[in-house]
Amino acid sequence: MNTKWKVILSVMLLIASICTVFVILVQQQHDEKVAGIIAGKGESAALLANTLLTEFSSNYQHRIMSFTDPSISPSREQMIRAFADRDRDKLLQLSKPFFAVFQKENPYFSTLAWILPDNHSFLAVHNPQKFGLDLSEIRPDIAAVNHDRQLFSGFDAGYAGLQYRIVQPVFYHDEYLGAVQFGIRASAIFDALQSKLKTLAGVAVLNQECAVVKESKIPKLTCNTHTIRSREVSVFEPIVDLLDWNSDKQMVVLNGRPNVILNVLPVNNFKNEKLGVFFVALDISEEVAQKRNLLISVLTISGVLLLLSFLILYSSYGALVQKIIDLNHSLEKNNIELEKRVYERTANLQESENRLQKILDQSPLGILIADTKSMQLRYANPALCTMLGYDKEELKNTEINLLHTPADFEQIEKDYKIYVKGEKHIPTVIRFLRKNGTILEADIISASLELEKRPCVVGFIVDQTEGKKLEKQLNRAQKMEAIGLMASGVAHDLNNILAGIISYPELLLLELPQSSELREPLEAIQASGKRAATVVADLLTVARGAASTREPHDINILIEEYLNSPECKKLKSLYTGVECVQQIDAEHSIIDCSPMHIKKTIMNLTTNAAEAVGEKGSILISTCNQFVNKLESDELHIDPGDYVVLNVQDNGPGIAARDLEHIFEPFYTRKVMGRSGTGIGLAVVWNTVQDHNGKIFVESSEQGTCFRLYFPVIQKDAALPEKVGDTTPTGNNEYILVVDDEPQLRDIASKILITLGYQTESVCSGELALKFLEEHQVDLIIIDMLMEPGMNGRQTYEKILAMYPDQKAIIASGFSESDEVKAALRLGVGGFIKKPYSRDQLGRVVGDVLAT
Repeated sequence: MNTKWKVILSVMLLIASICTVFVILVQQQHDEKVAGIIAGKGESAALLANTLLTEFSSNYQHRIMSFTDPSISPSREQMIRAFADRDRDKLLQLSKPFFAVFQKENPYFSTLAWILPDNHSFLAVHNPQKFGLDLSEIRPDIAAVNHDRQLFSGFDAGYAGLQYRIVQPVFYHDEYLGAVQFGIRASAIFDALQSKLKTLAGVAVLNQECAVVKESKIPKLTCNTHTIRSREVSVFEPIVDLLDWNSDKQMVVLNGRPNVILNVLPVNNFKNEKLGVFFVALDISEEVAQKRNLLISVLTISGVLLLLSFLILYSSYGALVQKIIDLNHSLEKNNIELEKRVYERTANLQESENRLQKILDQSPLGILIADTKSMQLRYANPALCTMLGYDKEELKNTEINLLHTPADFEQIEKDYKIYVKGEKHIPTVIRFLRKNGTILEADIISASLELEKRPCVVGFIVDQTEGKKLEKQLNRAQKMEAIGLMASGVAHDLNNILAGIISYPELLLLELPQSSELREPLEAIQASGKRAATVVADLLTVARGAASTREPHDINILIEEYLNSPECKKLKSLYTGVECVQQIDAEHSIIDCSPMHIKKTIMNLTTNAAEAVGEKGSILISTCNQFVNKLESDELHIDPGDYVVLNVQDNGPGIAARDLEHIFEPFYTRKVMGRSGTGIGLAVVWNTVQDHNGKIFVESSEQGTCFRLYFPVIQKDAALPEKVGDTTPTGNNEYILVVDDEPQLRDIASKILITLGYQTESVCSGELALKFLEEHQVDLIIIDMLMEPGMNGRQTYEKILAMYPDQKAIIASGFSESDEVKAALRLGVGGFIKKPYSRDQLGRVVGDVLAT
C-alpha cells in the first residue's frame, strides 16, 4: 500500500472516530436531557402527592378531634350524647349536616361512620341502611383504635374502595363510647396528579388488600400481585403481566407510545405498612422521536462527511494538509461550544442553589436539618433562629436535646428515631426551649433525606403559640356569648315582673298616711324589688344588651359619690380593719359613660378588695392620666390617645394563678354562692369596660392585687350634665299614650302619670297605637321597645312619624338590641327610660321631653 492510500485511510479512520465520538456525545446529552425531564416531572408529582396527603392528614385529624369534642358547641354535645344513648335516628339527624358540609368542602370526602367498642358498625352516615357489621377482620385500624383508644390514620381498602381513613376514639364524661371514622377517596390524589400534570395517573394496591372492595366506581385491572385503579385503566391490559410494582421506574409502551411509569407516593396503612403505590405514566414519545431524528441526522451528516472526505482526499491529495487544518479549526470551535454549554449548566446549577437558599431564608416556616447519627443541627433557617431566639452560628452543630426541656428528652429521642426510619411524616405537636428559657409550642413535619452522603432528618416547624392563644380567646368569647344570651333572656323577663313589685308599693305609699301600719311592709317589698332590679341590671351588663344612655361625667366625682354612698359606708362597717385610701391625680377625667355602670364597677372592685384583705389591710383607689402612643397601643391592644386610668389596689394575699385567667367569667367564683357574692361581679366589671371602649388589666402576687382600668378621655371642655333637682316635675293635664304589650306595665305607667298630673290612654301594640292616632292627637307617646307579636318600638315610631313628623316620644325597655335603640334615637325619640322605673324617674324623663 502506497503512502497516498495510507494517508487517506488514516485520515478516514480519524474522521470516522471523531464522528463516532460526536454521535455518542450527542446521544448522551439527549439521554441526560430526557432523564432530567423525567426526574423533574417525577419530583413535581411526588411533591404534589405528598402535599395532598399531608393536607388530608393534618386537616382531617384536627377536624375529627374537633368533631368529637362535646365542649365546642351544643350541637356537638347533643351528637355525642346521642351516640352515648345509642339513638341511631337522632345521631343520623345530627351527623348529616356535618357530612354534607364535609362533602361540599371536598367532593372526595366519602364516608363518615360511628363504630361501637366491639367493632360492630353502629351508623354509616353515608349509607344509613347498612349497620351491625362486624369490622374486626376487614378493618384492623378500627379494632386498633377500640383497643388502644387513640387516633390512627392511613390508607385502607374497604367496601367502598381504597380510602385514606382517620379513626378517632370518642369519649363522653370520661366514658369510652366507641370510635368515629372519616374517609377520603384515594382517587383524590391520582385525580389531582392527572389534572395538574396532564398525564395518566393511578394507584396499584396488593391484590389481597382489594378482596373486600365491592362498591368502588373506579375502573380496575388485576395484575399478578397488584390491582390497578385508574380513570384509563384499559391502557394497561396489553402489558399487565410485565408490570413490576416493586420497581420505582418502569419503561413501557402504552397505546403504542413509549412511557415511563414512576412510583410517586407509597400507600401506607395505619401501621405504616406499604400496601401499594400511587403512580404516574409519563409519555416520552416526543423525546424518543427527537432522539431518533437527531441520531439519523448526525449519522447522515457523518456518512456524507466521510464520503466527501474520501472524494476530496482522493482527488485533492495535495490539499490534504489544508483540510486537516480546517478540521482542527472545526474541532476547536466544537470544543468552545461544549465549554460554553458546560459553563451555562454550571451557572444554571448555581442559580438554582441560590434560588433554593433564598426560599429557605425567606420561608415563614422554621426549617432545620439534623444529622441522624450525631443528632446535631447542620442547618437552621432564619425563621427558626427567630422563633428560638438564637443567631445562625449559635445553632450550628448544636445538639437536638439542647433545644428541649429535660422533661421532653425521652419523648424527643423516641420521635427522632421514628423520623429517622421515615415511619412518621404527619404533623406532630412538639415543645421547643427558646434561648430565653420560654417554651415554644409548634407543629413539626419531618422527612428523612441524604445530605453529602450522610443520613439526615429535615423538619418543618410551624409556630402554634399565637394560634393556641387565639383558640383560647375564641373559646372564652363563645362561652361569654352563650352565658350572655342566657342572662339577657332571664333579665328581660325579670324586669317586667319586678316592675309591679317596685311600682305598685310606690303608688300605694302615696295614698297611705305616715302613721299607717302598712307603710313598713310596703317599703320592705319595694326595697327588695329594687335589690332584685340591681341583680337584673348586673345580668344585663353581663349580657352586654342593656340599653343605657351615656353622657360626659367626671370619673373623679363618680369615685367621690361612691365613697360617700350608703353601700360604701355599709362595706366599711363590715370591714372596720380595712383602710380605704384615695389618690385622685387625674387632671383630665371627663369620660363618656353610664354613671350607674361606672359606680357599679368601682363598688364591685372595692368590695372584692375588702374581702381579699380581710380583717386588716388597705385599699388604694387612684386615678391618673396616660397618653398611649402607637408602640404602647400595640402592646396594650388599645387605640392610641389620651386615657384616664382607674386603679383599685389591695395588699391582700393575691389571686391564685389557676384562677387568674377565669376571674372575669360569669359565675366563676371562689366565694360561697348566694352568701358572699353572685359570681358575676367581675363579669359586670369586664363587660362595662368593654362597653365603654376601655381596657382592663390585672396584676396579682402574694403582695396584693391591682386592677387597672383604661377609659378614653373626651374633649377637655365637654359640658357635664346638670344636677337633677330634688322635686319630681309634674304635668299640666297633657295627653300621653302608653304603648306596651304587658297589661301590668301599661297599668303601672298610666297610674304613675295620673298621679303626676297627666291624662293617659294605653294600647297593647304598635298596630293599635297607629289606629288610635288616626282619630286622636297626643302630646307624648311612651313606647315599649320589645313587643310581641307585631312591630317593635322603633318600627312603631317610624310609622307614627309618617303621620305626625313632630310627634314627641320616649322609648322604654329593660333590654333591647343596641342597634334598634340607636335607630330610634336617630329618628328623633326624645328620651329613654329603663325598666323597672320609679315614679320620680318617669316623671323626670316625661318632664324633660315635654319641655324640649
